[in-house]
Amino acid sequence: MKQTLILLIGILVSTTAFSQNKATELYTSGNSNFKSGNFQEAISNYTELIEIVEEKSVQKTCFINRGLSYDRIKKYDLAISDFTEAIKLDSTDMASFIDRGLSLMHAGKLERA
Repeated sequence: MKQTLILLIGILVSTTAFSQNKATELYTSGNSNFKSGNFQEAISNYTELIEIVEEKSVQKTCFINRGLSYDRIKKYDLAISDFTEAIKLDSTDMASFIDRGLSLMHAGKLERA
C-alpha cells in the first residue's frame, strides 16, 4: 500500500514537471515564431498551450498572442474571437479591448475616427 502511494506521488510529480516544461516550451516557441513572422506556427503553439494549461492568466495571454497572430494573417474574425475570450477572462485588461478594436477596424467592422 505504502509503495503504491509513493509510486503514485512520483508519477504525479513527474507529470506536473513535464507539463510545466511543455507549457514553457510552447510559450517560448510561440513567442519566437511570432517574432520571426511564423504566425501559423505561433497560432499552433498558443492553441496547444491553451488546451493544456489551467491558469487563467496564462490562457488570457495565449488568447491575446494568438489573436495578434490571427490579425497579422488577416483572419480578423478569429482574432476578434480570441480578444473577446481574453476579455472574458480579465475584463480589467484594457489592452484586450484595444486589440479587439483594432481587429474590428482592420476587418472593416469599425469606422476610423
